[in-house]
Amino acid sequence: MRTRVLSGWTALALAAAMAAALPATQASAAPSQSAGQVKLTAPASGSGSGQNLSARVASSWQTGGTVWALAVSKGVVYVGGNFTSVRPPGVALNGTGQVARSYLAAFNASTGALITTFAPTFTLAKTCTAGVPCGVTALAVSPDGSTLYVGGTFNHADGAYHAYLVAFSTSTGLPISTWKPAGGAPVLSIAPSPDGSEVYLGGNFTMLDGVARTEAGAVSAATGGLLPWAPALNGTVTSVAVAPDDSRVLVGGDFTKFNGVTQQAIGSTNPATGAPEPWALPPLFEPNHTGCYADVKDIVISGTVAYIGSEGTGPGCFDGDYAVNVSDGSLVWQNDCLGATQAIVVINGWLYKGSHAHDCAFAPGGFPAVATTKGFVLHHLLDQSLTDGSLGHFTADTDNTNLGPRVMATDGTQLFLGGAFLTVNGKPQQGFARFGPGPDVTAPGHPLGADGDQHLGRGGLGDLQRGQRPRRRHAELRDLPGWRQDPDRDHHGHVLAVGAAGAALPRLGPGRGFQPHLHGDRQRRREHLGEVPGLGGGQGLGLQPAARLLADGAC
Repeated sequence: MRTRVLSGWTALALAAAMAAALPATQASAAPSQSAGQVKLTAPASGSGSGQNLSARVASSWQTGGTVWALAVSKGVVYVGGNFTSVRPPGVALNGTGQVARSYLAAFNASTGALITTFAPTFTLAKTCTAGVPCGVTALAVSPDGSTLYVGGTFNHADGAYHAYLVAFSTSTGLPISTWKPAGGAPVLSIAPSPDGSEVYLGGNFTMLDGVARTEAGAVSAATGGLLPWAPALNGTVTSVAVAPDDSRVLVGGDFTKFNGVTQQAIGSTNPATGAPEPWALPPLFEPNHTGCYADVKDIVISGTVAYIGSEGTGPGCFDGDYAVNVSDGSLVWQNDCLGATQAIVVINGWLYKGSHAHDCAFAPGGFPAVATTKGFVLHHLLDQSLTDGSLGHFTADTDNTNLGPRVMATDGTQLFLGGAFLTVNGKPQQGFARFGPGPDVTAPGHPLGADGDQHLGRGGLGDLQRGQRPRRRHAELRDLPGWRQDPDRDHHGHVLAVGAAGAALPRLGPGRGFQPHLHGDRQRRREHLGEVPGLGGGQGLGLQPAARLLADGAC
């Protein structure tokens, strides 16, 4: 797509054209607005076709540190990570109601309340470092819901020796004393087979139960005994996923060799032996070259398709997500959002992901990078179509503490989120959050008026040119081609005010033009108002991309 910028101040005379470019059902006159003003409303967050997950965070307890692992079963959310306390919603760290929990807790999946009868204790084998998985780092529940498998950096559970791996009875909350495979080093991923008979493990170990295993292995669910599955890898395995028909086991992580051949970060194995299975993607589809190195952070299999989240290191290095056919590794789609994908989950026919996305200009339905004096504008929670990876309307967010989100899980209708974040949708909520079924139905606040909201009226761009900060935050342009929209954190709706003398755009003015953002040796394209049908092209206006700028109040 050829990019254009609006010529001079002609954009201001074309506000009506902007309204005309949108579907007619989106434009309506608001009687209380000044003459010539039009309010355009976009769908509420989560309300797109098939999207029924609310962006409003639901009530839940929170943790005193980073959450690295989640598992859900029979109305219980198991939460593991690097924390030693949990507390009620709305309570500050060390506040009223805080109670001790040793790296693992359980919450009611429907209410978010702490389950007080489950309180195991762990002794760590190593000191934790901020930003590095530590404590409890892997959780999985057996298909029948009877057993909770726990992996991490510990060597004791409830006072008994368990090296990096332990199983709990979900009915009693106690460790299963007869199941004691020795992990040898930290376990980072656990995946039971569909029938529950095998437990596949990934981590950064070189021994499993006293036998050589390079970063991945499997044990019996019944006895804990070692099984033959033994792919050969030369780096940490962060994600293991088993196909629903038990035909494949996928492994992802930070490795460059897979069963003796060059293959970056991802591989498909035989579920019995660990031997390689067909994989159509090139060996360096996950890139590994000077200035660009990518590794896989998460794999989720839904039906016959695997969804893979990647983190890249280096300017413009691939760190989006993609989908492949499990049977042969052939590519279904690829989403090139930049921003270190950490976690993914499939809910109600949509893919939700946690990242710090800041440039999705090449992604279907994406948005360009927006630079501010504090760095790029970041989007930590997004949803995508399972069909083509295009972005949807989920607009919840967290802060960026140690990258924010790190793990996701679902009970089929809710999103459970874990990470290092301290806030969700701008309000305090540490470590763990949940989002219930939606969509949001609360109407957005009125965009114009005498209560201090930013508006243009007949005075045109005066207020915005002076850089005054609006009291309420309005996002705009979600549904215009090439634009990303930010939620109104109070109402989870979207508004755009258009005045007679000009459009409600952030900081219009000479000399503040689009600056191409460079990633590696490629100049990224920018999609902006010049692409809106009915608006002309040229140069000289100096628009800043609209994503989140009105929400922030200045650019």
